[in-house]
Parts: sequence; structure tokens; C-alpha cells
Amino acid sequence: MRTMIRRSAIAGMLASALMVGGCLLSATFVVQVLFRDSDMGDHTVRYHKLVDITTEPDWQDNKDKIHTIELVGFQLWITNNIQGNSFNLYVDDGDDPEQMTRADVDANTTKIINALALPAGEQRYVRYSESLRLLQNEDILKALVKEGKFHFYATSKNPNIDFTLDSVRVIVTLSAGN
Repeated sequence: MRTMIRRSAIAGMLASALMVGGCLLSATFVVQVLFRDSDMGDHTVRYHKLVDITTEPDWQDNKDKIHTIELVGFQLWITNNIQGNSFNLYVDDGDDPEQMTRADVDANTTKIINALALPAGEQRYVRYSESLRLLQNEDILKALVKEGKFHFYATSKNPNIDFTLDSVRVIVTLSAGN
């Protein structure tokens, strides 16, 4: 009986040491990038921003140790300027050339938010939690984020941009460790 208790105690201590050791060897980080309307180019047929999270301190400190991108979400502030409008969000590899036309964006990028309804003449705030429910093609988005840079595009259902993308916050949760 004593041997059985001793073995159980040793196994419990080993399991505890492994759990504590694992916590010390890995961590979860949140990297955020905020950009505003004025930070994005050409607002006639699409919005564009090259999002670069490689300059963020947590990214720089852990870039070689990243295991997984856990979550990618957004906070969006959008002001709609017309009746009956919707918003699409796309991403593309940061090393690819910038897509200059709406047709290029539609043909060569990955749509991650499709036809988000915008109330007429009002500002719409999309919370982080809501963005997680809206996201499509999440695996592609995570793979692009893991590279550290990606193109961000926004279009409206109409041929020209008729909303203002007031600001965007990209929120990335990643796991890193030895």
C-alpha cells in the first residue's frame, strides 16, 4: 500500500512539474494594430492598408517561437453615407502586389466578411466578438497573419465607396513558446 501511495505521489509531482514547466515555456500574447481612415489609400473604389504586425514589440520578441494564431478579430467603425449599403472585407498576402481595382480585389483576394449590412446615414460599430462570428475563410486569414503582414481591403456593394471606414483595430491572439 505504501509503495502505491508513494508511486501516486511521485506521478502527481511529475505531472505538476510538467504543467508548471509548460506554462513557463509558452505564453499567449495579444497584438493590436489600429489604423484610421486617413491611414488608408484610395477611397474611390476600395480601401486598402498593408497591415504589418511585425513592428509590434510582442511580435518581435516572439516571432521565431509562434506556435499558432489562436484568434484574429477586428473592431470596425464604419459610417454609411447612403441607403441600402453593405460592406465586404478582404485580405491578401502582404508580399503580393497591391490590388488596384475593385475587380482585382474581387478576383485575387480572400473575402473574410461578406455583405455586412450598414444602416443608412449612421455609424456602425462592429465589436471584436461580433467580428469573430462574421469571419469567413478563417484558416487563410490566420495563415496570412502568421506571416506578419497582409493586405486589408474593404469594398461596398456599390461600384464606388460610399461609406467611411473611420477606424479599424486588428486584434491577434497568438501562442508562442520554446
